[in-house]
Amino acid sequence: MNATSRGVRPRRDTWVAAIHSTPQDVRPLGSGFLIDSRRVLTCAHVVRPTWDKKGDLWVAFPKAEEVVEGRLRVSAVSLPADDQGIRDVAVLHLTEDVPSGLAARLRRAAPGDLVGTKWWSFGFPEGALGNSASGTVGEELAHGWVRLDTDESRYPVKGGYSGAAVWSPDFQAVVGMVGQAHTTTGDALALTVREIDRLLPEEKLCSLTEWSLNALDETPLTSWGWTLDTDPEAGRHWRPRARGVSTDAEQGFRFRGRTAVLRDVTAWITATPPSRQALVITGAPGSGKSAVLGRIITTADRDVAASLPPEDTAVRAPLGSVACAVHTKGKTALEVAQEIARAASAPPPRRVADLLPSLRECLRERHRHPFTLVIDALDEATSPADARAVVSHIVVPLAETCADLGARVMVGTRRRDDAGDLLGAFGQAAHVLDLDSPEFSALSDLTAYTVATLQLQGDERSGSPYSDLRAALPLAERIAALADGNFLVAGLVARTHGLHDVQAADPRKVTFPVTVDASLREYLHLLPNLGTLTAEKLLVPLAHAESPGLPLPLWRTALTALFGTAPTEDELLSFARSSAANFLVESTGHGPDGIAFQLFHQALNEALRAMRADMADLVRDERALARALLSDGVRHGWARAHPYLLRSLAGHARRGGVIDEVLSEDDYPLYADLRRLIPQAQDASTSAARRRAELLRRTPRAIDAPPPERAALFSVTEVQERLGTTYRSHAAAAPYQAVWSTAPPSPEVAVLEGHDRQVDALCFVDVGERGVLASADGASIRLWDVATGDTLHTLEGRSERWLSALCAVPVSGRTLLASGEGDGSVRLWDASVGALVRTLTGHDAPVVHLCAIAISERTFLVSAGHDGRVLVRDPENGDVLSTFPADNRRITGVGALELDGSPVVAIATAFTSRSDLIRIWDPVTGATLRTFDVDDFESARSDVIRRPLVPVPGPNGPLLATFSGYDCVRLWDPQSGKTERIMTADDWLCALSTVRTRNGLLLAVGYGGDGAGGVMLLDPSTGEKVHCLDGHGEWVGAVCAARSQGELLLASAGGDYTVRLWDLDRSPSLEDHDDVGVWPTSLCSLKVRDRMLVADNGLRGGSLRIHDVATGRLVDRVDSGHEAVSDFCPVRFEDHDCLAIAGRGGGTPTVQIWDPLTAVTTQALTGLNVRRMCPVEVDGRPCLAVAVRDGETYRISVWDPASREMVRTVAQETDVNADTLCPIRVAGRNAIATLRGGGNGAGRVTVWDMDEGALITSWDVPDEAISDLFELKTEGGALLAVKQQDGTEGDDDFGSGTLWGLDPLTGRKVLVCALHSGWVNEVRPVKIHGRRLVATAGLNSRSVGLWASDTLEPLADIPVRRGAHSVVEAVDHLVVGLDHGLIAVRIMSESIPVGQ
Repeated sequence: MNATSRGVRPRRDTWVAAIHSTPQDVRPLGSGFLIDSRRVLTCAHVVRPTWDKKGDLWVAFPKAEEVVEGRLRVSAVSLPADDQGIRDVAVLHLTEDVPSGLAARLRRAAPGDLVGTKWWSFGFPEGALGNSASGTVGEELAHGWVRLDTDESRYPVKGGYSGAAVWSPDFQAVVGMVGQAHTTTGDALALTVREIDRLLPEEKLCSLTEWSLNALDETPLTSWGWTLDTDPEAGRHWRPRARGVSTDAEQGFRFRGRTAVLRDVTAWITATPPSRQALVITGAPGSGKSAVLGRIITTADRDVAASLPPEDTAVRAPLGSVACAVHTKGKTALEVAQEIARAASAPPPRRVADLLPSLRECLRERHRHPFTLVIDALDEATSPADARAVVSHIVVPLAETCADLGARVMVGTRRRDDAGDLLGAFGQAAHVLDLDSPEFSALSDLTAYTVATLQLQGDERSGSPYSDLRAALPLAERIAALADGNFLVAGLVARTHGLHDVQAADPRKVTFPVTVDASLREYLHLLPNLGTLTAEKLLVPLAHAESPGLPLPLWRTALTALFGTAPTEDELLSFARSSAANFLVESTGHGPDGIAFQLFHQALNEALRAMRADMADLVRDERALARALLSDGVRHGWARAHPYLLRSLAGHARRGGVIDEVLSEDDYPLYADLRRLIPQAQDASTSAARRRAELLRRTPRAIDAPPPERAALFSVTEVQERLGTTYRSHAAAAPYQAVWSTAPPSPEVAVLEGHDRQVDALCFVDVGERGVLASADGASIRLWDVATGDTLHTLEGRSERWLSALCAVPVSGRTLLASGEGDGSVRLWDASVGALVRTLTGHDAPVVHLCAIAISERTFLVSAGHDGRVLVRDPENGDVLSTFPADNRRITGVGALELDGSPVVAIATAFTSRSDLIRIWDPVTGATLRTFDVDDFESARSDVIRRPLVPVPGPNGPLLATFSGYDCVRLWDPQSGKTERIMTADDWLCALSTVRTRNGLLLAVGYGGDGAGGVMLLDPSTGEKVHCLDGHGEWVGAVCAARSQGELLLASAGGDYTVRLWDLDRSPSLEDHDDVGVWPTSLCSLKVRDRMLVADNGLRGGSLRIHDVATGRLVDRVDSGHEAVSDFCPVRFEDHDCLAIAGRGGGTPTVQIWDPLTAVTTQALTGLNVRRMCPVEVDGRPCLAVAVRDGETYRISVWDPASREMVRTVAQETDVNADTLCPIRVAGRNAIATLRGGGNGAGRVTVWDMDEGALITSWDVPDEAISDLFELKTEGGALLAVKQQDGTEGDDDFGSGTLWGLDPLTGRKVLVCALHSGWVNEVRPVKIHGRRLVATAGLNSRSVGLWASDTLEPLADIPVRRGAHSVVEAVDHLVVGLDHGLIAVRIMSESIPVGQ
């Protein structure tokens, strides 16, 4: 079984059934699965032939020990009424009951919710032993079926699987049944349980997925997807805490009392209606929070409740009252959300924000059943941000919005975590029970617990002086009194005496400090050494370890690093499970990663680290640990390294000051958890380590990529940004490797990709632990982690096109994100978790401008809409402070500033045929203080859509920066209206903001148009242009400042769908690069002797560059002698490749043949205005086909460069104007096809016989947005391929590119393939490793695609990080024309499947 199978298979599969025709036959007819004590599900086609013929079937359960030796007879078969092909299901009714506890758990998941999730199945393809398969649900099919893909399974699905259960690890239940196997691919089709229930309503399968009855008293109990028996945390957390012990291996029931708090909790659980507040159990470390919650969870379980000893008289929870329990320690908010979804049979969320809508729907479907959720150790989540995400996106909205459906939420947490006050995150949505308060901290409870621990009840020590209660009680009372309500301290002290005292201690002489540190120290001193290592030393590595703890081999490694010696693994395991140590140590995880060990309580970690700090330098400890763990990973190889190293090594290294050493490991970034490594890598100090850290941060696509793809992605970043040479020649089996690039490095820190339309707004939100950047594209908001470039959340807007205003606003101690919506509302989001906090209404039209303003030590939100109003509101409750009516003017901008110590709002308005105005308005009194006519600034136009108003500090008070016309920034005094400075730009201005650098404040101005855009940085004090950040493929319509771990950054976004982060304190060196020029729109490759060359037109004017494909070295610049190059292509001349160049402007138009061997022009054809040309062959001679314009006449001619003769004129008419042309074989004839993009919604393709000059055919292409004509060779014959660019109704939306394969005689579409999203610049045929392919260059997708020529199946997508303008093949390389340069990528043979 492979690792994938181990991770997805169920813990028990006793429900697996084999269907037989007789009691003794060996080979099963097929598979099935047990659904209750007497029924088995299988396929109709498995059982119908035998049942119809003999009326006899038998069922075996070969994986259930209880019935493995026998077979049960079938008494009846239930089948659907009609077609078994689609409705291929049968229910087998057994003659006798199967023992309880063997049946499968069923879930009625919708087919669409299963797509993309993992599955596992066990069937009988090769006889009675059976086998398993696993994979991913690939697609939702018709009639309730889904497709099962086995892409990750070593063993395919074959005949014999029919009827087998489909287990979903995401739903922790059987969700379908295998119905058909695809013998060629190994994939399968499955019928969902949801559809089976619909097909067989009389079987009432829905009851099996919803609830069961208590057989004793008929009390309905919830049967949600979670049970204590199947929860991995039951043995290591819930059960031991509920019994008052630390591990499940420790015997005894020592939980006592806690009557007051337990009564309040049970009353809350049973209250009707449910409270709309979460119940929060809090208290100091060791106060017993987990014990109280564990008591509730376990006593709600029937089996546990039945096993409690008679003397256990403490309060119990109602049976079946807990639907789901989640132990949050070491988990992310998403992992918590996924556990809850499984419990409720909800679709597994891919984002935390996805949970609540689907959970509410599940609760609505099962409204009869209360859903009580218990969450413990909230403060020990993976990070403080995750803890707050659980609160704001799960706990609070579930309690507030789902109480009407029976939802209740109970949470155990400390008051604070590393980020500060955690209880405050609940706001008013929590009812808090503080275990430290007098009413919940009865001394009698603590005394009873201390007595039980002194006596080691359940694991009594022979000869213990405390077996007599008369000896135990006085000491217990003394310990309880001194412990001051702390159960952890009392337990440590009592356990020390209970384990080691020979005579009962005199209570009067017992004293100890009431701290966990001191109590732990005393406890550890009494534990035996293991060799030369004390118990304290043995536990130090666990105190340093990150969750979920250290496996035994790494525990030994850590001990050796810290103390020079370590016991064997067996000795460590015995120590961890000893009666003394297991009070402190818990084991975690029993899956593919193996067992790990950690201290069971966070307070113990803190205490042990404090004790260690008294004797050693903790930084030195971390350094030693990091180096030892690093060596372990190197020794075993990172591909086989323990997941702990991939997840946590970087944290140890940063804390130990050796992150540089980790970054020097070339293979580590290929396997590491990059979400953890990238932030830690920002502490790199050496130049090599800083380059590696920069490489990781600049390659956000690598975060979720497998190792081979990571190596390929890193190679592209390396060559483009000059960040080393490691991955361009790495041994990893990468699908491609970047070889060189001539494009200059960019000050971009990262390019964030994911939007599929123009980005209109940006906003940075400081959420404390990490900076979040929000970007809006009209329909949705994406939230990005600035440190890693990772997408955190995607928030959907309320309208399709009007989500274009964002603003950060402080509210109640946290910073929220405000978004202006198309329905006139403003939504406030918690950006750390992507949760909607509240919605403010008030506008009657889309909200297009937002800003925050401080008034009387509070922050208010200013919003302006297309309804002509500006509202100033309290973001906490939406109360309107004041309203500004624009008097039928369109509001084009707002900005908040302070004048003479008072807050004011600057408002820009426009009115058709009248002057634009800027008003200074007092939001407190509602009075307009000043009005300035924009005519005083400029010759204004009232069609300005946006006029940003940006406050800028000035020497005598604040100034305002705004646009003046379309190409100037004007800085003016809002007091007097006087212009202080005018700064002129060279392009259309679109966005304006301020940004701080180490050298001071700058103005960032977004500009662009006509296929390019960027950001100008202006010094407002001098008016000088400081820098220009190029790289966007379209206009830049949004800019804002951002921060990340001390870095001052600039974010920009716009029409090319990307968001870019720039480091303004780093200016790239342009040395060692070609003349930047313009983007190369065309490329061609030449084979010259033993090397390949590539020519490009990326220079301004009529020149071409020639580069060596192997090295990227600039070989030559070819001057055509003209102002521009119309076209260029390779042509054979004197038995080697030469370059044909068509020049125009600045003299007589010429086609010249440039010889790369001699670097001179050898032939020329003058006097012809050649627009396009391509190489052809006529009678075995290499020639050029040229499209020539002569006045109003166009012709296609063939020229032989060797003889300098015009061989023939193929066509000469007024309508053969060719935008492009190509050779093609049609009906056995050599032909030339031409494409003319036309008006009136159509283009035209014409095919000419090249030998005879006769017209073969001509037909219209029903779209004018077509280009890139070439011959597409398929198994069925040659097609003509054209690229069509799909647009949308939205402005500046490029849609996507599509490739059509057309019959050259009729124009009929034979093949259609959707290409990149956004603009596709070029499509051309290539040949890579002997296979004919199609290569595409995507501008907005910033990638190159490879597609199978015969089927147009996608084979590879190669991100090149910049807009791709052109592409050409050169001996298994692809050379790509980028913005301002080229990149060469070597395609590995393994990445190109062999054609049929």
